[in-house]
Amino acid sequence: MTRPLDLDLLRAFVAIAETGSFTRAAQELGRTQSAVSMQIKRLEEQLDRRLLDRSGRNVTETADGRRLLGYAKRLLQLNDEAVAQLLRPEVDGVVRLGTPDDYATCFLPGILASFAQAAPRVRVEVACDESIDLIGELEAGRLDLALVTRTSAMRGGEALRRERLVWCASPGSLALEADPLPLALFPDGCLFRQLVAQAFDAQGRNWRVAYSSPSLTALAAAVSAGLAVTILAESTVPPGLHVLGADSGLPQLSGVEIALFRRPDALSPAAQLFAQHVRETLGRAQPALAAA
Repeated sequence: MTRPLDLDLLRAFVAIAETGSFTRAAQELGRTQSAVSMQIKRLEEQLDRRLLDRSGRNVTETADGRRLLGYAKRLLQLNDEAVAQLLRPEVDGVVRLGTPDDYATCFLPGILASFAQAAPRVRVEVACDESIDLIGELEAGRLDLALVTRTSAMRGGEALRRERLVWCASPGSLALEADPLPLALFPDGCLFRQLVAQAFDAQGRNWRVAYSSPSLTALAAAVSAGLAVTILAESTVPPGLHVLGADSGLPQLSGVEIALFRRPDALSPAAQLFAQHVRETLGRAQPALAAA
């Protein structure tokens, strides 16, 4: 009996084959690494073949994986072309999206690439800033949508996923031994920064902000150099940084919600289509959260 192939599973397989890494593939797809691993497991079980070799430094395809890769790319290309032709090709216009730099870096590449196939006549303008500032821009009508970390002070918004917060350092870093503990954090106003301050104050541990930047790349550079420790949403951890466990002695923080906010008045058809695309793309990684 013919076994129909799931395009989402094939897309995960192709992403891993092209990046050579489950971590980078997960970032490209806007999913967690565990979700991508589960997709590959399902695909291998469905085909009763081992498709990827995980024994080396980089993930590579097995002989069966190489045979599948060409077919997978062709199937995905045909699917994307069909979607581009049939999914409201008449929609055009501009969508103004606001999101923090770390979400733009890790989630938007996959979202924008697939949306460009679905709605090639829509232009997306992206503004990066802190979540609380982006909500202000949204309320002022200068943005259509904002994909942000939802705080308790924010009303409304649609929760798309929940992210675990993890501490990160470079392998072999001595920053953990310093007193006060040097941290690389996003600027004032970032929810992560507020949670860190509360947790360390409760723990009674000395700490200081050694590096601050709205750029994930800049924070990762300081941490990679062994100069500081940082905390990030799990899906946004850049390659090369080591996620610290509970034995690090650092306080374990609760997760955060990533939510999609809309401007107060009616959205244009292009913005409505993009909002639906973001919802479907990020929501595939885990069960949807209830909207507030």
